[in-house]
Amino acid sequence: MKNLLVAFLWLGLAGMVAAQPAAVMLYNFPVANPYCAIVSPVGITEGSDGGIWFTENGYYLSSCPGGIGRMTIAGDYSYYALPNNGGASSIAGGPDGALWFTQPNSETSIIGRITTSGAIALYPLPWPDILPFNIAAGGDGALWFTANDADDDAIIGRITTSGEFSMYSVPGATYASAIAAGPDGALWFTDYISGDLSSGIGRITTSGSITQYAVPGSQLRGITVSSDGAIWFTEDSPPQIGRMTPAGAFTFYPTASSWEPGGIASAPNGTIWVVGGDAATGEFVGQLTTDGNITQYAIPGFSTTGENPANITVLPNGQAWFTLGENTWNHVGQALTPQASLTVSPATGHYKSILTFSGTGYAAHELVYIFKDGIGSHVLASGTTDATGSFTALAQAPQWSCGARVFYGVGQTSQKVGAANFSYTAFLTLSPTSGPPGTTVTVDGYGFYSYYPPAIYINGRYQLGLASVNVDGTIDPAFTFIVPDLAPGSYGLVGDGADCVGPATTPFTVE
Repeated sequence: MKNLLVAFLWLGLAGMVAAQPAAVMLYNFPVANPYCAIVSPVGITEGSDGGIWFTENGYYLSSCPGGIGRMTIAGDYSYYALPNNGGASSIAGGPDGALWFTQPNSETSIIGRITTSGAIALYPLPWPDILPFNIAAGGDGALWFTANDADDDAIIGRITTSGEFSMYSVPGATYASAIAAGPDGALWFTDYISGDLSSGIGRITTSGSITQYAVPGSQLRGITVSSDGAIWFTEDSPPQIGRMTPAGAFTFYPTASSWEPGGIASAPNGTIWVVGGDAATGEFVGQLTTDGNITQYAIPGFSTTGENPANITVLPNGQAWFTLGENTWNHVGQALTPQASLTVSPATGHYKSILTFSGTGYAAHELVYIFKDGIGSHVLASGTTDATGSFTALAQAPQWSCGARVFYGVGQTSQKVGAANFSYTAFLTLSPTSGPPGTTVTVDGYGFYSYYPPAIYINGRYQLGLASVNVDGTIDPAFTFIVPDLAPGSYGLVGDGADCVGPATTPFTVE
C-alpha cells in the first residue's frame, strides 16, 4: 500500500555529526472518497498487536470525517470510522491492550477506546468546555491526558480503563500539551502560558501531586523520556531541543534558525527521534544521540507552507513512525537506520521498468528478499549473497505514485536491512495509438500523484478532461476520449498531473 516518498538528504545543523543515513519514507493510505485525500493523521503509537495505530482528524469538508487508522510494517492499512463521525487527536496504548484516544470538541469532548479488533467505546468528559489534547498510559493502570478549559486553565486528566475520570489543575499555566510516562512512575508534561512565551516541564504523580520546572522564554511542544531517565522536549520559540534531568538540570541544543521541532520519541538504544519543519525548507526527520548530536533527513515533495510533522513513535525494533500534521494528504511516515547497503539501477523509472538491485554488507551465503512495499510485504525479487555478503537481483518496477520511494532488502539470516532510493516518473499508454478524427482512444496512465486528477491534453491546447487516479497513482478507471478534428500528423498527448516530475507525454498519430 503504497507510495513511499523517501530521502537520504543530509542537511547542515548545529551540533551535527556523521551517522549511518536513515531511510525516511511516506506511506499513502487509501480513502473511500477521493475528495477526502487531504486527511490529517495526528497522533501515532504502537498497538499491543504490533500494528502502528494513528488518529485521523479528517478535513474541514463535512464529507471527510476522521477516524482511527492502522498500518503494518508491511504497509497494509485498515480504517475504523468513529461512531460520532468526529475526528481524533492523540492516541496511546493502554494497559488493557486497547488503544485510547482523545476527541477535543467545543461541545462535548471525548476520551475514546478502540480494541485491536476495532471495537470502539466513547467516554464523554463529565465537565463542560474541557478540550483534551495528548494522552499517555500511566504506571497506575490508568490513562492520563492534557487539557485546558474555557477559562484558559491547564488541566491534567485521568481516566481508568472502566471510564472513571479525575481532574487536576496545573497552577499558573494556560495550556498543558504533551505528556509521557516517566521511569519514576510519574507523568511528565509540557505546559505554557498563552501570550507570555513562558513554559515549563511539569511532573504529576499518580496521586495528583504536581511539581513544575520553569523554562523561561519558550513555547514547548513534544516530550519523551529517554532510556537514561532524562526528559527530552521540543521548543518552537526559540527553535531548539531541550534535555532535563529528573533533578531539574537543563541542557539546550539549538536547531537551524528556521526549523521548528515538533513530536519527539526515544528509541530503546538511546537514540532520540524528532519530526519538524519550517515554511522555507519543508519537513524532515531528525535523529539525536543522548549527548545532543543531531542528524537531519529531509522529507521530499512536501509543502513549504508550514504544515509541520506532528507526532512520532518508536517501535521496539528501532523503527520510527510519524504523522505529518494538517493538510498534508493521506500519509504516514516511517524512518529506520539500514545496516546493509542496497542500490537500484536505474535510479529513475516507471511502472514495469527493469530494475537491477545490488547489495553489500549482508551475511555470506544468505537469501535476501527485496520487498514490493514495506518490510514483510510481497517479495518483489530475491538473491543469494556470495562469500563477501554481496548479491544482485532483477525485478520489474511495481505500480507506485510519482516521486521518490525506497525499496527494502532484508537478509533472511542476518536480518540486516538495506534501503535503495528510486524515483517514479509518470507515463501514458494509448489504445489505439493512431486513427482519424472521431476515433475512441483509451488512455492508461501510471506514476501520478495519489488521487490527484491529471488533466489530459492533446496538441498542448485541447484539454480532453480530467482522469481519476487511485492510491497508487494509476489512472483508474481508464480514461477515454474522442479524437478531435485535427489535421493529419503526430501529436503529443499529455497527462499534466505529476507535478513532482513534470507531465507525462506520449505520441498519437491523427490519420
